[in-house]
Amino acid sequence: MQGDFNRSTENCAAALNTTQQEAEWAYAQCPDVDECGLGLHDCHREAKCTNTHGSYNCHCRRGFIGDGRTSCVRTCFETCIHGYCAGAPDYKCQCNLGWTGGDCSINCGCNNHSTCSEAVGKCDECQNWTEGEFCERCSAGSFGNATSIIGCQPCDCNGHGNEALGVCDVQTGECFCQDNTEGIHCEVCNREFYGDPRDGGQCFFQCEPRGMLTHIGRQGIGSMQSHKSIYGGSETRECLWIIRPRTSGGSLLNTSLIQLHINREDLNVSCVDNAVYVYDGLPDLTGNTQQSQLLAVFCNQDSTAMTVEAHTGHLTVYYRQGPTGQGFNAMYSVFSCSSGTCQPPHVCNDQGKCVCPPGFTGPHCAIERCPGTAVSPSGGENVI
Repeated sequence: MQGDFNRSTENCAAALNTTQQEAEWAYAQCPDVDECGLGLHDCHREAKCTNTHGSYNCHCRRGFIGDGRTSCVRTCFETCIHGYCAGAPDYKCQCNLGWTGGDCSINCGCNNHSTCSEAVGKCDECQNWTEGEFCERCSAGSFGNATSIIGCQPCDCNGHGNEALGVCDVQTGECFCQDNTEGIHCEVCNREFYGDPRDGGQCFFQCEPRGMLTHIGRQGIGSMQSHKSIYGGSETRECLWIIRPRTSGGSLLNTSLIQLHINREDLNVSCVDNAVYVYDGLPDLTGNTQQSQLLAVFCNQDSTAMTVEAHTGHLTVYYRQGPTGQGFNAMYSVFSCSSGTCQPPHVCNDQGKCVCPPGFTGPHCAIERCPGTAVSPSGGENVI
């Protein structure tokens, strides 16, 4: 189009020569207007105007972000390469784990598992289940490769991994199971046990005619499943559990304290038909001496505390299977000074027994002892 900055004309001569005479020079096209230089632009005050032929561009200045015309919002002055802008009031880069520097471009040398506030290569604290000088190893309770993108993952053992062994294999993630469980993730109970160990559930040692339990850790017993001979026949109906804790070397823990607990919802035994009998020691179930060793008799009508303690280092539970659908599940724990499992509030006395602190008694050491009583060597009370 021909013309000047004001309007179009038929030819350049008409625009430049009012006498309508032929001009000695002319433009091939209208010259460009520098809107930026002439202040004819509408860029934001925090934007830079860049002239182009026939137009112009608006770009927010460094440290601001937006379309350059209607908006330029303050941001970090540096481009956060491995991080993000923290915003007001400092507007500084917040680096991703394992990176440092003003623009988060410097690798800490910690395999992206730690900060390095003091110096590059000096890892502050390894995270993401890693350990080592440069966070190069998976820590106990995890598996994988700390130096790879995948990194380390926590062991998935449903809460039954053996911590003494590292919970699971550091490379494969296969669990080192305990609590009478087995499987890659400790998701099933061992033979002769029943229950659902997933999500921290328990396994219970089934009804046996003479079941021996020697483990120190927290264990379960129950009558909801009975032993059945591989040669056929009916299931066992006379249930007897004898708890005699032993050390890892096989020695009996005769000074141990054994605590048995039955949750109310885990007990369905009619008092008319039967009950659960708990003894301190190894009673003669055919004679009369058993009564002196009887700790408790549990059935549905029992409203007393559901926790009892054996102080002789042995605990016996007897139950005769009743009608279908009846039975119980119980948990027991072993507290021993020699094995280091005497847990608060219990304390170790001079005889090496795990007992309540002076002045208290009861399964949880929460009952104040009456004046005029003393603790016997077995851990019980004697009136004085």
